[in-house]
Amino acid sequence: MAEAPEQAEGQTSAVDAPARLEQQVEITEVGPCRKRVRVLIAETELHKRLKEKFDELMPTAQVRGFRPGRAPRQLIEKLYFDEITTSLKGELLLQSLEQLMDEQELLPLSEPDLDPLNIPWPKKGPMEYVFEVEVAPQFPLPHYKGLKLKRQQRTVTDEDVDRYLKRVMARQGLTGETESAGPAEPGDYVVSDLVVEADGQRFQEHTDLRLPVCDRLVFRDGLIENFGEVIAGARAGELRKAAARLGQSEEIDPAWRGKSVDVQFLIKAIRRTVYPDLTDEWVQRHFGFASLEELHQQIRAILEERQQAEQRQQFRQQVTELLTKDATWELPSDLVSRQAQKLFRRQVALLHNMGYAPEEIRARANALAQQALQDTVRILRGQFILQRIADEEKLEVDQKDLDERIAELARQALEPPRRIRARLEREGLMDQLMAEVLEEKVLDLILASAEYEDVAPGKPILVAGVEVSLIPQRSHPAGSTAS
Repeated sequence: MAEAPEQAEGQTSAVDAPARLEQQVEITEVGPCRKRVRVLIAETELHKRLKEKFDELMPTAQVRGFRPGRAPRQLIEKLYFDEITTSLKGELLLQSLEQLMDEQELLPLSEPDLDPLNIPWPKKGPMEYVFEVEVAPQFPLPHYKGLKLKRQQRTVTDEDVDRYLKRVMARQGLTGETESAGPAEPGDYVVSDLVVEADGQRFQEHTDLRLPVCDRLVFRDGLIENFGEVIAGARAGELRKAAARLGQSEEIDPAWRGKSVDVQFLIKAIRRTVYPDLTDEWVQRHFGFASLEELHQQIRAILEERQQAEQRQQFRQQVTELLTKDATWELPSDLVSRQAQKLFRRQVALLHNMGYAPEEIRARANALAQQALQDTVRILRGQFILQRIADEEKLEVDQKDLDERIAELARQALEPPRRIRARLEREGLMDQLMAEVLEEKVLDLILASAEYEDVAPGKPILVAGVEVSLIPQRSHPAGSTAS
C-alpha cells in the first residue's frame, strides 16, 4: 500500500476540518445585549451526512439472521435510524455553532443552552434550532491614553500605627474596659437602645446594643454615613437621632430599597477601652517581637503595603469612571444581578488580600453588598471596555502570568501555591482569575501613560458594623446582638 503524502505545514486535513455546512442564520435583537438566533441546516446537508453515516455502518452492521455487513441497506437504515440521527444531531449542532461563531459577529457571554435531544430530526426540509444568548455590547472605544488622574500622597503616621495596634490588641483580648462618665470619643463604645421609624411607623427595636464610636456605622441592611458626628460627645441618658439609608439587597422589601429611615439612640452607658502599658517585655511575651520599636516597624510595613493596594484601587475606580463617563449602552438586568454577586465576592476577597481583620471585613462587606447593585452597571461597563482595550493592544495572559498571580495569592494567604491552584480549579475560578490578571495588565498600560496630579489625602474613615437589621428582613429574622 502506498504511503499517504505528508501534510504541508499549516495545512488542515479534511478529517480535522469538516467541510463547511450549508446553513442559513437569522439573528435578531430581543433585548439589551441579547440576541435570538435561528439556524436552518439545509436538507441536502442532512441527506449527505446521513448517507455518509450509513455508508460507514454498512460493512459492520449486526442484524439477526444476516452475517455482518450482509443485511439489506433499507433494513439497516430502518433499524439504526434513531441511533444514527441522535449521534449525528450532536455532531451537526457542534459544527454548526462553531461555524456560526466564526462567520457571525457574535461575542457570547455564556454558552447557548441547547440540547440535541430536544431538536427534532425533520422528516422533510431543513433541521431548525433556535436559541437566545447574551452577547458582549458593541460600543465606540473611548480614549484611554493620557488620562488625568488624582494621586493621594499619604504617609503612614505614628498615629496610624498606634490606631492599628490598638485594634489588634482589642481583637486578641489584650485590653480591659471601664465605664466612662465623660462624653463619647472615637474608640469608645456606647451601650444603647435603638428604635427605627419612618412615616410614623415603628419598624424595629433593639435593646442594649454595643455600638462602636466610628465615622460610619453599617447595619445588615443599611448604614448611617455620619454616625461619628451624631454620637460624638454623647453621655449616658441622652437621646441622639440619625437618618439611615437602606441598602439594595434582595432581603429588603423593594418598596424600601434605597430609602431613608429615622433612627433614635437612647444612650445608656459609655464604655472605654483600657490598654496595657506597652513595654518591650510585654510586646515580646504577647507578640513575639524583640521590642516595641520592632513591632511598630512591622505594623508600618503592613500599613504601607495596604496603602499601595488602596491607591491602586483608587486609580482603578478613577479609570473606570473616566472610561464609562459617556457610556449609555444598556446591559441585561439578569447579567447585572449575576455580576453584582461576583463583584461583591471579588471585593471581599480583595479586603482579605489587603490584610483587613475579619470584623473589619464584615463591616465593609455589609456596605459593599448594599452598594453592589448600584455600582455593578458602571463596573461592568468598565470591564467590557478594558476587555476591548486588551483586544486592541493584543494583550494576553500566559501561564507565567497565572503562576505569578497564584504565588502572590499564596503569599497573602500563607498557603502553598499548589493548594491555592487546586482550590481555584475545584471551584471553577481559573477563568475568573485569568480575566482579573488581564484587567490588571490593561490597567498597568493605562496607568503608564496617565498624567498625575498630587492631592492632599482625605481623612481616614473608620467604618464599623453591627449585626442587626434596621427593618424586618424578608428572608430571615433580624438579630439583636452587635458584632
